[in-house]
Amino acid sequence: MNHRALVIEGDHALRSSLSPFFKNSELDLYGAASIGDARALLPVLRPAVTIVDRELRDGDGLDLVVEAVQIGARALVVSSHNDTADRIKALLLGAQEYLAKPADPEEMYLRVRNMLAARNPPHDDRSMVREFGGVRVDLTTRAVLRPDGSHRDELTETELAVLRMLAENADHIVSRESLHPVVTGAEPDGKPTRAIDTCVSRLRIKLRAADVGAEIRSVRQAGYLFRRERGARVANG
Repeated sequence: MNHRALVIEGDHALRSSLSPFFKNSELDLYGAASIGDARALLPVLRPAVTIVDRELRDGDGLDLVVEAVQIGARALVVSSHNDTADRIKALLLGAQEYLAKPADPEEMYLRVRNMLAARNPPHDDRSMVREFGGVRVDLTTRAVLRPDGSHRDELTETELAVLRMLAENADHIVSRESLHPVVTGAEPDGKPTRAIDTCVSRLRIKLRAADVGAEIRSVRQAGYLFRRERGARVANG
């Protein structure tokens, strides 16, 4: 039985360009023209892979990425927006690939094929829990999990993005310049901003409240340092 791929785009051009490459593949190609259509088809088709055009007539296609991931699908996002902040936002939501327009259809097909080859079978509800430097977060609600698995404070999308960047660079200083596009959605312009400090401060408070044994240190004139406490308790599950 072939797997299914759902192409979510408004003018059918993307689906038409892909059809010749999928014709003799292990994937059956389906289409949705809008967010509304996609939400009706996702639970019915349960595709292995979704190709999501961000520029849809009824909203931003990124709104569909989490829903696709929740049913076990992998997501490739295609967009005319190719800033660092846009790519980070899509990957944080669960997309595996992000291509800027105009995207070559053969390259897109090969990326989809590789995504399918690496696809893991869907797990139970715990599959939406991800660990960032030992800090476990339920991506469905963005709630930080206590060591006993119970939910604590929910993170904003920006706070989760900052946590991910800091945790991936644990024990190394992350500069304010690196965090600037994640927090503000724009590249650094040399002007002072309190937005980064405010975001990190809120994140620090939420981690302490959850008692996850992680801390974010401010390094004067350098940036921030994420560390796990020795002997910190880890949630079960």
